[in-house]
Order: sequence, then structure tokens, then C-alpha cells
Amino acid sequence: MWCFKKAFSFFKHFAKKNGDIILFASGSRAEIGGNEKVIYDRMIERGLDSKYKFRFDFKASITVNRSIPAMIRFVYYLATSDIILIDDYYPDIYLVDYPKNVKVLQVWHACGAFKSLGFERLGKPGAPPFNTRVHKCYTHVPVSSYHSALHHAEGFAIDEKKFYPVGIPRTDIFFDDDYKAKTREQMLEVFPECKTAKTVYMYAPTFRGNNANNAHFPFDKLDLTAWGKFLDETDSVLIVKLHPFVKRRIEIPDEYAHRILDASDYREVNDILFIVDVLITDYSSIIYEMSLLKKPMLFFAFDQKYYEATRDFYEPYEELVPGKIVHDFDELMTALRDKDYEFEKMEGFIKKNFKYTDGKSTDRVIDQLIMGIEPEDNSRR
Repeated sequence: MWCFKKAFSFFKHFAKKNGDIILFASGSRAEIGGNEKVIYDRMIERGLDSKYKFRFDFKASITVNRSIPAMIRFVYYLATSDIILIDDYYPDIYLVDYPKNVKVLQVWHACGAFKSLGFERLGKPGAPPFNTRVHKCYTHVPVSSYHSALHHAEGFAIDEKKFYPVGIPRTDIFFDDDYKAKTREQMLEVFPECKTAKTVYMYAPTFRGNNANNAHFPFDKLDLTAWGKFLDETDSVLIVKLHPFVKRRIEIPDEYAHRILDASDYREVNDILFIVDVLITDYSSIIYEMSLLKKPMLFFAFDQKYYEATRDFYEPYEELVPGKIVHDFDELMTALRDKDYEFEKMEGFIKKNFKYTDGKSTDRVIDQLIMGIEPEDNSRR
């Protein structure tokens, strides 16, 4: 840490600070993806590579150590860039103080205000220490709504004025008909079993545990043999997408390998949604993206009380989710057979959690947060 800070202080003297060097970085991705990729690709489409110089620094996990040359390069980039974009919790970023004219954009990987985070978890496992530097360096954070801005401001314990309800870049794909059609075709090639299925379900639960080091999932809560029989009876397919933190693979019964598909190796879960008819999840923020497709969801919350006691939600769970809640596997199967999704909750959920549903969030992030162009109505809310 001492060397890191000293190197940063040294390299700062070489910074020209013309406002035109952008660093895309992540401590949990091996290559650019998510919101960062959407922003970068759109800037290239708009010809902004003639105005800005782009740098990239990615590593697969925050637990992975860099080589000394790679670390030196990273610190140099950090100290001499004008705009820094990250997409997740990133310990290295919080070690140093940045000049006032440097922008640090947290283009958070999740969408909406769901699970409690950061300082909202005080008194619970995984909460940050009171004097932490974590999240304090952000200057601009795009969010989907004013409701989400309040939640993240409390969680990060930074000024609400640093949150901009301009929309989440990677949600723009849900309003692009050409992208949806193209991606659907691609996903049907990746998961060919879905081509002839009457219904495609996806089970995408979040992890249990406090962080990437102890993340796990209680597989005993699933009866994949019973689920496989249901899929056979209904000529359907189930795609299982576990959280990337969960390293153990799901054990699919051989007789249902054509009905239950493991999508753990496919990083961009949003792409898979275009071939999904019904989502089953629990406490995952994927519900926000799925809601933009206006498709039904079921919430298999078998450990709701424990989760509330150890992690909790921004609001009561029953008021948050846009679908039916079930608490055991038999209830889940009954709801699936009866198509009992409580879909009527969807419209209010979308209105509450999205200020914009126009597919132009990426341009607003670029124009307002990166380029500093004031919106025409001069209003952020």
C-alpha cells in the first residue's frame, strides 16, 4: 500500500490533465464488458476516439495479484487519467486521493435499488468499517431513477448530488429491436435445446455468503429430478445461471441433461434473457433488466427470513418484487404449473424504478457525465 501511494504521487507529476484521457478499469472482469463496454462502443460509434484517448486495465478477480510491471502500469494509468470508469467494488481505486478535476465514474454492474449495500448493512455481516475509504472517491454515479439514487447515496455514504438518474447504459439493448432479434438468434445457437421448447425458464439465484471468498449456494433446496420431470411433461427447458461468485457447478441428472442447461460459463446474463419466457430468482438485481422485457417472474425465497436478518433489503421484500413469492420447492412447482406469476405487479415496478425507458441512457451518460454537457431541461431529477 505504501509503494502504491508513493508511485501514484510520483506519476501524478506527469499528468497533463487536458480532460481527454479515459481509463476503463475493473477488478472483477478479465476484459471490458457490461456498462463499460456499452459506453466505450457507443463512444467509438460517435467518433469520440478523435477527442479522447482510451486506456484499459482489467483483471479477472479482486483476489488475483498483478505482476510488478502490470501494477506499475495500472498506477501510472490511475495517476495520469482524467476520467476513470469502474463497474464494481474495486479496493485499489480507494487507496489514493484524486485531484479535484479528475472524474471517477462508478457505472455499477447492478441496476435498481434492491438489496441493502455498504453502509445500509451496518450491524450485519459484510458491512464496511465506519471510517472506510470505500466508495468515497466517486464523483459521478449513473442510476436508473431518483429512487435508486437515494438508496445508493445511503449505501455508499456519499452526497446524493453525485448520483445522476440518467439511466443504465446496458439497458438500452432492451429497446433496440435489431439487437434483440440478432441476440436471440445467437443465444438459440448457444442453447439449441431452446429452439423447440414450448417454454424456456431461467433460474438465476444470487449467491449466499458475504463476498467472493465465501460465496456458495444451498443446492439441497433444489430437486432437479422433480424439476426435470416437470420440464419433460411440459416440453420445456430450464437454463440455470448461478452467480459468478459461486464456483461449484450444478449437478444435472443425466436423464434431464437435454432439459436442464448450465449457463455458468456465459458471463452476459442479459443476452440470455431474450430467449427466456419466465425468470425464477430470489434476491438478484436481474429483475430490473427482465422487467424491461415485461416477462413474468417468480421469486423462490426459501431463506427469506435469514436473508433479511443477515443482508436485508432497501424496502420490505414483499413490496419490492414484481411477482409471486414462494418459499419452498413444492410451492414453486405449483406456481409454475398454474402459471401463477402475479404479473399485475409489473407496471408499477417499472414506473418506480426507471426514469427513462427510451433506450438512450448510454448517450446521456456520455454527454452529461463524461463530456459535461448540461441537459436541455437543466434538470437532473
